[in-house]
Amino acid sequence: METRIIRLIALLGVLVLLAGMATIASPSASLAQGLNPQKEAPEGATVVEAFSKQDAMCEGLTEWTVQATPDDWINVGAKWVAVDEATAQDNWQYISLVITVDGQEIADPKSYEHGPTPFSITCGADTTTGGAMGLEIYLPPLAAGDHVVTWTYIIEADLNDGWDDYPAGTEAEYAGTVRVAAPTLPVTGGPAVPLWVVLASGGGLALLGGLCLKRRCA
Repeated sequence: METRIIRLIALLGVLVLLAGMATIASPSASLAQGLNPQKEAPEGATVVEAFSKQDAMCEGLTEWTVQATPDDWINVGAKWVAVDEATAQDNWQYISLVITVDGQEIADPKSYEHGPTPFSITCGADTTTGGAMGLEIYLPPLAAGDHVVTWTYIIEADLNDGWDDYPAGTEAEYAGTVRVAAPTLPVTGGPAVPLWVVLASGGGLALLGGLCLKRRCA
């Protein structure tokens, strides 16, 4: 009977250790639970914008990384900006926007339409104002790890946003990585500890306990 208990404790320790190691080793998180997009985030929720307008419009970047916590809702929507709201609304009817999250496409994205709204962005000493049409698509808190969001704009007719011309068939793609931190557990009298550390520690203690029973540790 005692031998069976020792084996069970040791097996438990190995399983918990493996769970902790898998959390460390996994470079990206899974969306096995599905996207579950919403048109609004709950009242009081903290929202992280996956599309970085500063990186895209000020820096001219097409890829970036934003940070999030395990409690943050993520807005994966995006906007089309024009010289004023009327122009943005007129342009918008000729624009398709395809959005994916970890390879999963958001179905019927224009059902999350939002606007027209005023728009403003400051890049260095310059501020640009205008109007915007776009999408507001909120995802519930994501699992810890990296989640890649892509946005593909497809221009379906010749357009002018008040600043530039866009021929029909023009496409532009952006990619943002949402890096969700590992959940932490508070430790009395000390800093918060990542959950994988707690799991690994528990596994190590369980494994050590099994070995000690077998060897009659003092």
